[in-house]
Amino acid sequence: MKSFEELYQIMVSEYIAVNEDTNPVFANSNDYENEDLIFLFSQYGWFSKKITSFFLEGLHVLQYNRWDNVSAELMHNVLEELGEDGVLSNDFRKRTHFVIFRNGFIKSIKRDFHLSPQSEYTIEFINKIFSLMNSWSPAVVAGTAYALETTALKELQAVYSILNKWYDRIDVVVPKELKYYFESHIGEIEIGHEARLREACLIDINSDYDMHEFEKGFRLALNALSDWWIGLDFEIKMRKKPLN
Repeated sequence: MKSFEELYQIMVSEYIAVNEDTNPVFANSNDYENEDLIFLFSQYGWFSKKITSFFLEGLHVLQYNRWDNVSAELMHNVLEELGEDGVLSNDFRKRTHFVIFRNGFIKSIKRDFHLSPQSEYTIEFINKIFSLMNSWSPAVVAGTAYALETTALKELQAVYSILNKWYDRIDVVVPKELKYYFESHIGEIEIGHEARLREACLIDINSDYDMHEFEKGFRLALNALSDWWIGLDFEIKMRKKPLN
């Protein structure tokens, strides 16, 4: 039965999702052109928009199987993402986190990502996570949710770094909306999400079999995340390839 510390080491050593050296988007972003970065953030916006839907899908499985502690924590996280929890400052309260993200890009570069088309790899990623959240096993669902939460901090730090370098390059000031979106998640929200969800999982996991299934969901979600980042870099490279 692996500890959560061991799962963290698995995440950073075996998967590229949050590894700044092996994640191709993180490694290659300095070479991306403006339109490439617009594409990248339009796709990242879908992750921000869908995270609550992922968790709500998983709640059906968790509640049916009486994983009440994990269920309650995911509902708490959903309410935070929807701006209903009181964590956000008065400027942004009662705004979903995606709305804050969306408004930041409209304000700074006049791009609205609300209806940006999903790319092939983004569609594949979203479908994979929904499939995992619909698993018969509540432990798989919990492992999937934990993978999304425990990767979030490193992922947000890397993506925020990409944004700052890009805006510095094009001489655009990062607006307060995007600063708040990234810095509130990095500084408080995601740290709390991971810690509380870990504690809830420790209560609801009751057997070695549960832990085996939890690790299975955790690894499958990390695979989906890693494949998505690899796919996004591939799609960006294909955008530059001349048509024959």
